[in-house]
Amino acid sequence: MKKILVTGAAGFIGSNLAKYLLKEGNLVFGVDNFITGSVENVDRLRANPNFSFLEADISDLEPSQEIALINQEFDEVYHLACPTGVPNLVTLAEEMLLTCSIGTRNILEIAKDSRAKILFTSSSEVYGDPQNL
Repeated sequence: MKKILVTGAAGFIGSNLAKYLLKEGNLVFGVDNFITGSVENVDRLRANPNFSFLEADISDLEPSQEIALINQEFDEVYHLACPTGVPNLVTLAEEMLLTCSIGTRNILEIAKDSRAKILFTSSSEVYGDPQNL
């Protein structure tokens, strides 16, 4: 059984990844600030006793939140956190930049302290608004 951190756990991909990891018998610790994620996605996961959740902004962790994450000693980290959506590029631009820079640095430090393997993801949105779907 692995202890796994999933950032962006309230998003579509993050919540489905957490569901899969739980089904595989892992302990999953989810983090999200619900800026674009869904409370309902997390509520479905909370029924599993192997799921823990921290509502937090990874780019601006409070000391107690940082301690809660550092004390976990994760085996793996799946870093999916970032406000998404081409329409949000203007309205959430600062949040995107902070999450992808400072937030990523914070998660990398947590992974380093745990000696955890980390998977950092991106989005097709880095290519802009597609001409063809």
